Amino acid sequence: MDINGSDISEDEFSICDSNESLNDNLLFTERFSFDDNDIYPIIYNIEELKFEINNKDKDGYTFLHYACKKGCENIVKYLIDRGANVNATDMNNWTPLHYACEKGYENIVKYLIDKGADINIQNKDRCTPLHFACDRGNEEIVKYLIENEKIDVNSQDDNGWTPLHHACYQGNEEIVKYLIEKGADVNTKSKYGNIIIHFACQAQKENVNLVKYLIENEKIDVNIQDDNR
Repeated sequence: MDINGSDISEDEFSICDSNESLNDNLLFTERFSFDDNDIYPIIYNIEELKFEINNKDKDGYTFLHYACKKGCENIVKYLIDRGANVNATDMNNWTPLHYACEKGYENIVKYLIDKGADINIQNKDRCTPLHFACDRGNEEIVKYLIENEKIDVNSQDDNGWTPLHHACYQGNEEIVKYLIEKGADVNTKSKYGNIIIHFACQAQKENVNLVKYLIENEKIDVNIQDDNR
């Protein structure tokens, strides 16, 4: 595909999709409301009934996965203080940090990382927390992750998309500029040979200024063709 109008291949699609198999009617949410203003039911079951804090339901979700998905900051802190595994993975290899970044819970993201969460861990589609933050447009979380010296800003998912590909595909100019400023590779090719300018031209949210910004970047080879040519 060139920048003059050809569509991105139908095989080229975002795999940063929500993990909707997280069913709110599963074991943990049947027993607990995950209300951040009322954490007593969880405290009682863990401390009095000795419920295993890192126990998983049939899909691999722990208490901490649910608390992060629902944005329950107080519960997150309580669980981690009692020994919850911050890098626990569900059946799709999502960690609590993946959920917090996907949902945009900045305080929880910071707390998880402070407590040892792996910022570069990949889910089954090889998406990292940064992929999700960029795909969802959570700018403050993106900046926080990028400032961590351990971050891999050019990590590629199963489709070869970097966080920068995701930001361009969503038409998020501010995140794109920030990633490039922080060293993101502007010519990395996706699985099907597309670079960021291809994605910007076919963005979910049309952004002409973003396309102009990329064209004016002398490091970008605007003549690169994708594998479909």
